[in-house]
Amino acid sequence: MSGSVVNKVRNRRVSSEPAPPSRRAGGDGRATLVVAPSAARRLAAARAWLAAYPLDAEVVVVAPSLEACDEVVREDVRTCGARFGIMRATLGRIAGQLAAPALAARGHVPASGLSLDAVAARAVHQLVAAGRLRYFTPVAGRPGFPLAVARTHRTSCVRTA
Repeated sequence: MSGSVVNKVRNRRVSSEPAPPSRRAGGDGRATLVVAPSAARRLAAARAWLAAYPLDAEVVVVAPSLEACDEVVREDVRTCGARFGIMRATLGRIAGQLAAPALAARGHVPASGLSLDAVAARAVHQLVAAGRLRYFTPVAGRPGFPLAVARTHRTSCVRTA
């Protein structure tokens, strides 16, 4: 990949152990981070990376959403044919899986977006019942209000992190 395709490319070895011979075919065993202002350039880099692996290689495609993973994989399948062994994941999902053992040791579990929506809905319900949502009272009973609260909370957490 040349500098004209992406602004920055960082490579690092995923494991210090060499891959077994059956897994060496295709890609070089490196994780690649591509940063570019253009979605077309990022997608081109992702397609080139995926095309370097055999059609039956175990590969993890990581993107901001599962839909974005699907887009990369679908385009690859259109041009290269059927694939087996592809896993799709978001960074949030990977972070949750990596954090799960440490959370479990403390008696906690990773929270999904749906569980956070449920917590927001319950909190709004309790605050409305107690009459403590003064400013938001006119809209607090609307169906989308608890989800808007949850989405606002998620957005503010991302910006402060």
